[in-house]
Amino acid sequence: MKKIYAVAITIMLLGIVLLTGCVNQYSSGDAVGNNPFDEGKEIEEKEEESKPSEDILFTKGSDGKIVFKVNDTKYWSVRGYTLWKFFGAEIDKQKPCIRVVKKEGASEAGYGLVCYSTKTEVGQKAYRMLVVLIHTDGRYSVGYAVNGGYKDIVWKKASKRLHKGRSVVNSISVKKAGKAIQVYFNDEKYEGAAEYTINNADEYALGEGEAGVIAVTSAKDTFPSERVWIEYEAVR
Repeated sequence: MKKIYAVAITIMLLGIVLLTGCVNQYSSGDAVGNNPFDEGKEIEEKEEESKPSEDILFTKGSDGKIVFKVNDTKYWSVRGYTLWKFFGAEIDKQKPCIRVVKKEGASEAGYGLVCYSTKTEVGQKAYRMLVVLIHTDGRYSVGYAVNGGYKDIVWKKASKRLHKGRSVVNSISVKKAGKAIQVYFNDEKYEGAAEYTINNADEYALGEGEAGVIAVTSAKDTFPSERVWIEYEAVR
C-alpha cells in the first residue's frame, strides 16, 4: 500500500486563503500539536511503523472507484487539512483524467487531481506536483505543491463547465501541449477548448511522475458528527 501524504495548507496574511476557504488565522508555533506539519509527520511515522490506520482514507470500492471518507478530528484544523494519494499506473500520468463526486462535506473545500509530479520513488518527500481542485459551487483552482507547501496559479475561478452541487459528477482532464498544460472539465476526450491553460509549464518545474487524487477538509467540516465523502474514478 502506498503512502498517504498528508499536509496542512499554508494560509497567507491579508485574507489570502489557500484551498479551504477558511478565514481563520492559525499560528504555526513550535509547540507539538500546534503546527499542522507536525500532524502530517506523525501520520507518516505511524505508517512507517506498519500501522495501516491511514490507509482506509483512500480505498477502492467493489466498483473500482476510489473512495475517501473521513470524520476523524485529527484530520481537522482551523486551517483545514489536505490529503492526497498517488495511484501509479491506475491514472494515466501523461493525460490524467478522473471523474469525481463529492457527496458530503463543506462546499468551500476543494477536491480533485494531482499530476505531473517529480516524485520518483516511494517515500520521497521532496517533490513538486500540479494540483487541480474543483468546488461544489462551480469554481476551480489550479496550483502546485512544492515539498508540502501549496502555491496557487489561479484561485477559485468560476467555470460554466462544472456541474454545481453535491452528489453530482464532474470530470477533470489534463494534458500537455508542448510547454503548455491544458485543463479541461467534463471534456474527457479533450475535444473542446481548454478551460485553463498554463502557457509555460517550465516555470513551475513540474515532472513526468505519478498522478493521484486529493481531498481537503475545511474548518467548516464538523467532525466527528459529519464527514467528508468523495469518490474518484480513473478514466483511461
